[in-house]
Amino acid sequence: MWPRHTGDFSMFRIYAGKDNKPAPYSPDNVPYKPKKSLSVAMNGMNEGDFTMVFGFPGRTTEYLPSEAVNQIMTVNDPAKILIRDKALAVIDKYMRSDEAIKIQYASKYAGISNAWKKWQGEVLGLTNTHAVAKNKNMRLNIPGY
Repeated sequence: MWPRHTGDFSMFRIYAGKDNKPAPYSPDNVPYKPKKSLSVAMNGMNEGDFTMVFGFPGRTTEYLPSEAVNQIMTVNDPAKILIRDKALAVIDKYMRSDEAIKIQYASKYAGISNAWKKWQGEVLGLTNTHAVAKNKNMRLNIPGY
């Protein structure tokens, strides 16, 4: 389970002179044609296709000891989920009562919901994959641990 991503981006059509060089506004301007550009695959993916992931993850917890993984799974994330359960319920109540409030709080609600969903998925994933036991077993087999 992944958190919600809004996919914020902008697309611009840049106009240039007929010679493809910068030019002041003119009805004769044409869309700029760059020497190179990224294409968007519209037919799905194939084995070995280039994939670019931008900005995620910013950090890793890959090397946490099993005690820390267990703490995240059984204490930290459940506490954060519970707090967000309460906050989302309060905000939702008021958002449902008034359209103006709904608009004003939509972004805040989405942000809180994003973290809430991430932690739920994290607990589910760690639990279903038996991550703590696997982590302990892996570390038992590493010399010096």
